[in-house]
Amino acid sequence: MAKKFIKVAAALGVVAGLGIAALPLSSYADTATASDILVSLEILETVGTVEPTCDDDISPVTGSGGAGESINGSCGIGGSSNVGIIISIKDKDSVTNLTHTNTVDFIPALGASANIVDGSFNFAGGVFGWGYRFVSGNGSLLVASGKGNFNGITASDSTVASSAVGVTLSPSTTGFRFRAVTPADQAPGVYSDTAVVTVAINE
Repeated sequence: MAKKFIKVAAALGVVAGLGIAALPLSSYADTATASDILVSLEILETVGTVEPTCDDDISPVTGSGGAGESINGSCGIGGSSNVGIIISIKDKDSVTNLTHTNTVDFIPALGASANIVDGSFNFAGGVFGWGYRFVSGNGSLLVASGKGNFNGITASDSTVASSAVGVTLSPSTTGFRFRAVTPADQAPGVYSDTAVVTVAINE
């Protein structure tokens, strides 16, 4: 095999040499061609930088209001995404009450028909319970119908806002506001529940 390879190589060398010698210089210019070059860059979809400024499991901020008063808390959402997003909220488990540390007393989540607010975003007169509402300072982020009012949390995901394009959010202007209003005979103490906020790609 080695001898045969050498002979073939020598023969090719002779043919190539003759071919080059036979071509005039102008022939090289005539054979010049343009080539397309494929440049491929991938920009990954990401919403990883859009997140609440609270813990992953968001608890309403506890206030120091006495029985018969309202307690307010908030949790901002900040960051940016290069794709559209959906923001949703749900209770971490099936118990949607704010539960006292004594595990007996509780403040119920607002009912579906009780999310009526006045012009100051307070509960309607005579409505007791706790709820959330979503606010946004970004025009590309559309607040879902009714979610700008106070709503009772549920055990399943509830979409509160979405965007069809990438967004940049500031926690000082975008996020959840929590409120609890109790009757005068509500037992004093700390009441809590855990909500889960999810930010996902809007597909």
